Amino acid sequence: MNFCYGCKHAVLSLPSHLLTLLRWLTLASALVVVASPALAAKTYTVNSDGTVTDPTTGLTWKRCAEGQTWSGTTCSGTAATYNWATAKALTSTFAGQSDWRLPNIRELQSIVDRTVSSPAIDVAAFPFTPKYSDIASDFWSSTVNFSAPSESWYVNFIHGNADAAPTTISVKFYVRLVRGGQPLGLLDITRPDADYIDQGDGTVLHTPTGLTWQRCAQGQSWINGTCSGTLSPSNWATASASINTYAGHADWRLPTEEELASLVDYSRFAPAINATMFPHLPITALFWSSTPLTAQASWYLNFKAGNVNTNTNFSGLYVRWVRGGRSFGPLALSVSKTGAGQVATSVLPGIECGAVCQSGYYAGEVVTLNASPATNLIAWGGACASAGAAASCTVTMDAAKSVSASFKDTPMVAGLPTSLAFSSANLRSIGTAQVIALRNTGTAALNISSIVVASGEFAQTHTCLASLAAGATCNISVTFEPTLAGSQNGALLLVSDALDSPHSVSLAGTAVATAADAPTDVSAIAGNAQASVSFTAPMVNGGAAVSKYTVTASPGGRTGIAASSPITVTGLTNDVSYTFMVTAFNGAGTSVASVASNSVVPLRDSQSISFGPAPTLLFGATATVTATAATSCAANCPTVRNAITFSSTTPTVCSVTTGGRVSALSMGDCGVAADQAINAYYSAAPQATLTIAVGQAPQSISFGAVPVLKLGGSGQLSATGGQSGNALVFSSTTPTICTVTGSTVTDINAGDCVVAVDQAASTHYSAAPQVTQKIVVSPAPQSISFGAAPTLVVDATGTVTATGGASGNGVVFSSVTPSICAVTGSTVSALAAGNCAVAANQAANANYLAAPQTLQWIVVGAGTQSISFGTAPALVAGGQGVLAATGGASGNAVTFSSTTHTVCTVAGNTVTAVKVGDCLVAANQAGNANYGAAAQVTQLITIGKGLALLSGWNLLGNTSDQPVAVAALLSDTTLVTTVWKWDASKPGWQFYTPSMDTNALQDYATSKGYAALTVLNPGDGFWVNAKRLGNLVDPFVGQPYTLGAAQLKKGWNLVATAANVTPAALNQSLTDTLNPPPTVGTVPLNLTSLWAWDNSRSKWYFYAPNLQAQGGTELLNYAASKGYLDFTASGKRLDDGTGFWVNKP
Repeated sequence: MNFCYGCKHAVLSLPSHLLTLLRWLTLASALVVVASPALAAKTYTVNSDGTVTDPTTGLTWKRCAEGQTWSGTTCSGTAATYNWATAKALTSTFAGQSDWRLPNIRELQSIVDRTVSSPAIDVAAFPFTPKYSDIASDFWSSTVNFSAPSESWYVNFIHGNADAAPTTISVKFYVRLVRGGQPLGLLDITRPDADYIDQGDGTVLHTPTGLTWQRCAQGQSWINGTCSGTLSPSNWATASASINTYAGHADWRLPTEEELASLVDYSRFAPAINATMFPHLPITALFWSSTPLTAQASWYLNFKAGNVNTNTNFSGLYVRWVRGGRSFGPLALSVSKTGAGQVATSVLPGIECGAVCQSGYYAGEVVTLNASPATNLIAWGGACASAGAAASCTVTMDAAKSVSASFKDTPMVAGLPTSLAFSSANLRSIGTAQVIALRNTGTAALNISSIVVASGEFAQTHTCLASLAAGATCNISVTFEPTLAGSQNGALLLVSDALDSPHSVSLAGTAVATAADAPTDVSAIAGNAQASVSFTAPMVNGGAAVSKYTVTASPGGRTGIAASSPITVTGLTNDVSYTFMVTAFNGAGTSVASVASNSVVPLRDSQSISFGPAPTLLFGATATVTATAATSCAANCPTVRNAITFSSTTPTVCSVTTGGRVSALSMGDCGVAADQAINAYYSAAPQATLTIAVGQAPQSISFGAVPVLKLGGSGQLSATGGQSGNALVFSSTTPTICTVTGSTVTDINAGDCVVAVDQAASTHYSAAPQVTQKIVVSPAPQSISFGAAPTLVVDATGTVTATGGASGNGVVFSSVTPSICAVTGSTVSALAAGNCAVAANQAANANYLAAPQTLQWIVVGAGTQSISFGTAPALVAGGQGVLAATGGASGNAVTFSSTTHTVCTVAGNTVTAVKVGDCLVAANQAGNANYGAAAQVTQLITIGKGLALLSGWNLLGNTSDQPVAVAALLSDTTLVTTVWKWDASKPGWQFYTPSMDTNALQDYATSKGYAALTVLNPGDGFWVNAKRLGNLVDPFVGQPYTLGAAQLKKGWNLVATAANVTPAALNQSLTDTLNPPPTVGTVPLNLTSLWAWDNSRSKWYFYAPNLQAQGGTELLNYAASKGYLDFTASGKRLDDGTGFWVNKP
């Protein structure tokens, strides 16, 4: 909860479950104890101008809060409070500086000291910081709450909690201004991906802090690049003592609060952490830190928004493991050098200097300095003096340090690049020169032995003499002069008396190809409308391979293209003289044309025709002849040719179309001729002929409609024959089924009657193939008729009767409604109320069909059912019990209801006692298709006086004036798990469980810091954790006990009263007229808040007199906004047996 005065800017809030309440109550008891003085967590640099500088962050703070004045030795006056907008705009000129500002939330938390409290800050550096006795110690930050832009973050310096508050005009907090800071990422409010380095093993390194974190929380596993599984909470002691081995390291530990807070990203919400680095967190994720507040409470961080708070150590919160880390910096390291040499760092970057340089490092970091060239080093000095003339030395940064390095006076080469890249250039051209300024940065003359280029594609000139004085410069010009196409490489080599000689500069350039020379030796050979041209490839390809050649004919300009010789040019005109020229293409361009070839004249090829196989040709029918044309052309032949045409040489026997369709006109030999005409490419083909013999035409018969035949009947046959004109002859192929005379067919038996028909041949037509016709003779039908239907009720039987058809087969009965009735033989058995359908069937034989199924419907009547109650449950007022009853055979559920709603209520089979009296419960059972509804029955339950226990947590109270032994009242181990009583005078918890004897109870309670609970005194409230429903009949004796002001202690009290009053009336009754309390209006503030627990709904009733005093619906609205119950709206009173919490100011 937020502790506040009058609940003005931070409203009281309680969790909605018991364990969270217990956690906060324990914390509340710890907070009333003033923390012992302790050493500050860090040492500030105290300036003489009323400011201090934090060496770990580089921030400079005003020692006094705004409104106070620095006297030269301390802060005087009263700190002022401001709304957030005013605080954000505050600026001032102080200590000679005008860039003072409101700190962000991470900067403000950097001065929290959790080793002390009230205030949680180094009071030597920040004297007279407002504390608990000053009502509050809340200080604004400049950071807006990402999830609620109308709120901003603040820090409560009573203990160091961080939270957000509305930025309205009425909310006013203290202000401390700051300036400066380090650009190390430590104080940024965001935590971007760039802050982290993925270690590839389920861990990440946070570069601003040097901490290595496990990406998954306890209970999760790093699988396939994400966190899988469910987070596993732990209490603080278990989390602090756990030994965790992961990713090859065994030094994982629980982080401090400051380390845990370094992960918060205030630009994110739910969760307020980089979810890419730490995936799959719940919306509200409370994580333990290793930082304790008291022996019973420790700090945690809520990653939903980034709130910093405390919790009791036995609570179950989540855990994330950390290892490594480093102290905040920076500390300055300065390096100076003399002579010819350089100093640079390795491993940790930051220093690379030729004269004097400086960089900042974290405390504890080890910096390695390297001298170059090492052979030139004379000696190290300063913090590296012990290294002598070694090539490197190490410096451990535990304070600001300086190092010197003395080098010999020798020449040193500078100005040489590692490489030169040249622009693309044509073959056999000279590119633009690149000039290198060679410098001697040493302290002696540089003697140059040679400057050469190690490649024929590059050249160099220079102005350098044999000796280059110290500090002097000369120029080297390098050019690209390619003779080969493509990428070319080389090197510029400098040899001198410098210690690191020789020096090399890599050279690179790309040569661009040009067009090739013309092909040579061009010759041509003529073909049919084409020519084949051969040639020799050019001697010079221009620096790139020739990819294609183009041959062009003259006249006409026809071309042929290919990758090599020879190339065929098609589309030429026969009988015309041609010459040809060739060009080459290599990607860079096309060459000039070659010298023309010799002259050639293309000529036509010959043609020939071959018939295909002769088709079958019948009188009066048609057929198609085919023929194939061939030429004398062997390769690259023209495809333009005339079609083959056909004609008849025997027009009285057959006719032929030009396309080859032949029609037979009479019997005999049909002659067919084939011709192919001349064109531009081919001469006419010689005529080819084919002879086809004409054969007889076929004829066929088709039956007419199939006649209908019945058993023993006859019918007429009909059919149509072929063109021969001969008569049709009918016959029977199934004489046992039917016979045929002429065109009449007569049936003998049921079955398939098959009739055949034939027709003889003539001169032009062959005999028709025999065809048959099948006539199906169907069996005769038969039918069934039922007798009178029997009368049936459920579980009774009856007999059915029926008459069948002429087949003589027996009638068979069956049930088509098996859920209603069953049939055996002709006996029907009724199974359920409804319509019973009985089916009758009669089988077929050779000449009779099976009779169609016939149904008979019989109505079956329904039965009755009744209810009997089980044993009535024992009940006391406020308790619950379970009802039991047995119903009828319908299977429908028995439902219960109360006929005495003021005495008891019923939900399902649970009866709840409202008050002492006679409870009458009714039972009903609905009917169904087979049974009618059961008659209602009732059961009388007498409700006695006592306390009711519900399964789970019950908040009760001893409202009599006599003490009660806990063991005598709550010793039933089948009913009671634990009993708890809060002792406000200690303060602390008293504990009892029936599962332990007296000694074991005392030992366990002592080990947990509790007291053993033995007696419930008058006015004591107490918690009972019940395993099931139960009743405590007349648990207390004596007279009613009324709570008074003298029984209440400052802080939290767990009490009870028999006064049967409202919380407002109880608050009024606690007023001491001789020492009246503060009031708001007419409402006395005898208590801060009052809480009662609704056992059945697991919710809190809430009352606060300051909200009551505001009138209207303030108290009701506040309770509703927090999910609490309102005493007045719910009709809840502080009555007999009710325990409740009172927070007394």
